[in-house]
Amino acid sequence: EGSSAVFINNDVEFFRTNVGVRQGCILSPVLFNTYLEHIMQETLQDHQTSITIGGRPLCDLRFADDIDLMAGTEEELQELTSKLETVSRKYRMEINKEKIKILVNRSNNHKHTNIWLNGQKLEEVETFKYHGSYICNDGNSGKEIKSQYL
Repeated sequence: EGSSAVFINNDVEFFRTNVGVRQGCILSPVLFNTYLEHIMQETLQDHQTSITIGGRPLCDLRFADDIDLMAGTEEELQELTSKLETVSRKYRMEINKEKIKILVNRSNNHKHTNIWLNGQKLEEVETFKYHGSYICNDGNSGKEIKSQYL
């Protein structure tokens, strides 16, 4: 037994179900991505990002259930993180706080960042592996190169 939701005119209504998409069903990733896309669109609605790449505004990268939020300031990142938590909760999606990491670009002498999610301070790291590649807070690619060739 589970619950399902229907979106009608930007409102969501939940109802109980005793049948659904089985784990491993080919529809499962399509439905999940559709659901998550709606959550992200609502989260980013009216957000003015301070990050641009190639002249284009950019505040998130997504692949399947991996979401990477980007911001130019600590305040902007906190705002995005809080909004994602609020919208996710509205649609009964839970963010796994154990998997969230904060990586701050240290090339501009930034100090440590305090980002909170639902009353819990998120862990800040110097490096992490993103889809098989290492990303470092100093912008150095040495760890990635070593992992590929040594």
